[in-house]
Amino acid sequence: KYWSGVGIQNIPSSMPDQEELLLLEEETPTIALPKKNVDDLEEEEKIFLPPAEISIPGRTYPVQEFFLEDILSMTQYISHHTTTQQTDMQRMEDELSSLIQTKQEQALIQSWSHKPSSSNRRSKKKQSATPIISIGNSHSLTCIMCGKSNFKSPEELGTHVALCDGGGGGISMEELEEKVRNVDPNAIMGFDDARGNEEEEEDYEDYDLHDNDKQEDDDDDDDDIPGLAMGKWDGESPFGVADNIPQLISSSKTTLTEEEMLLQYQTMHDDEQIDNTLLLELLKYIVQSSYGDGAVLIFFPGWQEITEFQMMLESTPPFHNVAEYNLFVLHSGVPSKDQRKVFQRCKGGARKIVLATNIAETSVTIDDVAFVVDTGRAKEKNYDPHLKTSTLQPVWVSQASAKQRKGRAGRTKAGVCFHLFSRRRHSSLRLFTESELLRTPLEELCLQCKKLDLASGGPEDADGIPAFLAKALTPPHPKSVSNALELLVELGAMDSETNELTDLGQCLSILSLEPRVGKMVIWSHLLGCAKAASSMAVAMSYKSPFVLPPASMRRAADSAKVELSDRSESDQITILNVLKFRDKVHKSGRQNSFFNFCRSNFLSPPTMQMISDLRKNVSRELLSLGFPSPTDSGYHNRNGDSNPAFLQAVIAAGLYPNVASRMQGEANFSTMTNRKAKVHISSLNSCKGQPLSSKCQVPKGEIEFIIFGEMVRGVASFTMNQTTHLVSALPLLLLCGELRVRPARMSINKNNDDGGEAGDEVIPDKAVLSVDDWIVFLCDREIAAALVVLRKRLDSAFRHIVSKTSSGLDVLSDAEKDSVNTLGIMLKSAHRAAPVR
Repeated sequence: KYWSGVGIQNIPSSMPDQEELLLLEEETPTIALPKKNVDDLEEEEKIFLPPAEISIPGRTYPVQEFFLEDILSMTQYISHHTTTQQTDMQRMEDELSSLIQTKQEQALIQSWSHKPSSSNRRSKKKQSATPIISIGNSHSLTCIMCGKSNFKSPEELGTHVALCDGGGGGISMEELEEKVRNVDPNAIMGFDDARGNEEEEEDYEDYDLHDNDKQEDDDDDDDDIPGLAMGKWDGESPFGVADNIPQLISSSKTTLTEEEMLLQYQTMHDDEQIDNTLLLELLKYIVQSSYGDGAVLIFFPGWQEITEFQMMLESTPPFHNVAEYNLFVLHSGVPSKDQRKVFQRCKGGARKIVLATNIAETSVTIDDVAFVVDTGRAKEKNYDPHLKTSTLQPVWVSQASAKQRKGRAGRTKAGVCFHLFSRRRHSSLRLFTESELLRTPLEELCLQCKKLDLASGGPEDADGIPAFLAKALTPPHPKSVSNALELLVELGAMDSETNELTDLGQCLSILSLEPRVGKMVIWSHLLGCAKAASSMAVAMSYKSPFVLPPASMRRAADSAKVELSDRSESDQITILNVLKFRDKVHKSGRQNSFFNFCRSNFLSPPTMQMISDLRKNVSRELLSLGFPSPTDSGYHNRNGDSNPAFLQAVIAAGLYPNVASRMQGEANFSTMTNRKAKVHISSLNSCKGQPLSSKCQVPKGEIEFIIFGEMVRGVASFTMNQTTHLVSALPLLLLCGELRVRPARMSINKNNDDGGEAGDEVIPDKAVLSVDDWIVFLCDREIAAALVVLRKRLDSAFRHIVSKTSSGLDVLSDAEKDSVNTLGIMLKSAHRAAPVR
């Protein structure tokens, strides 16, 4: 038998008869088969047999959607907000409207006191009607204070009244106010005589009677409305509570349409920011108008927004009552133990409120969620090719993400989704989130293109990397590709002319690490700290093992992090210290003590376990390249894993040009591109009391250097994470960038008969050393010459180590071995000579 399409076993070879076909249509899943007998088909026909079609019907529970317009109408947020936050102009307009209405009512009551008999009243209704504002041609609005008329609308009259001074003439404010109080409303508003000529109106007395009867009946009809139980939503029928239960909302007299409310709200609030006050009002509305204990899932862009709203809930009744409301946080930085609590049902009839990021958007089902509140915002990491840096900023979600968030409410029962953005905003959202090809740096992708021989040409060739990536469905920006190629050339991984991989590039393409981090691991074999470097590299490539503490325990978490650092001022060395303690505990068989250690130091045991397991992958990759295992003893571990001088040097050698500096009195750091940046709040060096968290205290004329793993552009500034303080600039001179030397010159003025003339004069016995024309040092000529020679020998030794990975130090010449030993002595000496901080 031949069959094309999906692989299904035991398929009948002939089409079922009519009765069997009807039976198949009623069953699920259904299988549509070819009408011909498979055995009777020709060989050619069997090859082109159509695939089987399988229909497996599913069932999803209905989820109702409400947008910002609906939320403003339901909660009456605009009415409440404007009542409590009126401006002086609004109060003036309200007082004027109230005064006009009072005068109208007085005139109406006076006319009723002289009303004719019942038989004549109906015949005169066409000549008298309720006083209204006339904006037609029959009547016009008149300003009583100055006598000006012919205003076309109440708004135009209100604008005039706000600035009117009574027409001049020296009238005082007291006289003007008395004049307004005695105004006849008929002088301002006319009666619309033409209105109601075609319709016969009801008697006022009859109207009042019917209205009162309806008011009395409304109190007993709540339970008769379909879908309501005890006056609240039953969780199954349409969520029409706002229209059916007026006592749940404010008795505001507003007549604003949804569009007017939306416009007024947008003038009061920036929709780029989350309105916690509106969110709180919506949460109150959900609690008041829903029956049962359905959980509420609220999506936030990040940890800061979650913390702010959590503190607001904990201080606002009734949500501060832990017996009735249980608050949970779902974030990647929260310990796994606390994350699992989200899936447990609350006891005692309490309502669950979950504050989450987009981690709960997919692949997570909280079965008791009945309400979803979508703020429409998410923190998304992108890559800016013009700034050559990553960005992490709150952005509007895509329509696909909004649909996913909505679906979190319809998993096990009917639900409701509230979007805190308008329908117009929703229609303008991008359909899907952009491909990661557009949102990440492309260095690793370019390495793989060359490694797999997908783009064998140079940067300008038709078969080069830029041309190959341009064929993607969503091609990256050409600047992103050129930035990646430039970085690989600077690292020494790729030839600048042909883009062919060098020996270092071949090694980096095998390692499952970011290229700069991979170069750090390879340098560690020459510096003799491979075990420590591989552990730090894996930790840098994975997420931070430190969990996000509650606001009340943040100071304790910072203190624990500082203690773990052992005064190293390095995020990488801090995690290395934790890994060394873990290895020591596991060798002794005391795993429980490590869990207690993690709990007391705000560490995540699963993350630490994952980092430890990933070290084995890196070890296997290094072995496949010919390097010795990082865990074995030998030349590559001759300096141990605890000497900070070598650890700082290997971090600088790999992560360069991610270097920043500052001078005495400066709070922020300056990068090679002259950007101002500060240490990220998650870094050890941002903790209170750390030297890098305050203004620079180095002596005048000296420079303080810092190495960082990544710079990210946030909402307001650039921040650096995975930072390490360099106690000496020696690693930058000997291991990083391109070292250049030139004579030292000093600008002087030469006096002669024609006046002063500017010029340069060589400073004797002095030379200038520069790294990529950015970091500049002044030193003696002999020292500069010796450093240049040492640098050339170290570069040669590194190239030999990479080209013959299995030979170790044996591949080096005697001069290169001496240079490596000299480097170790200089690094240790510079570290000991550095002042204690």
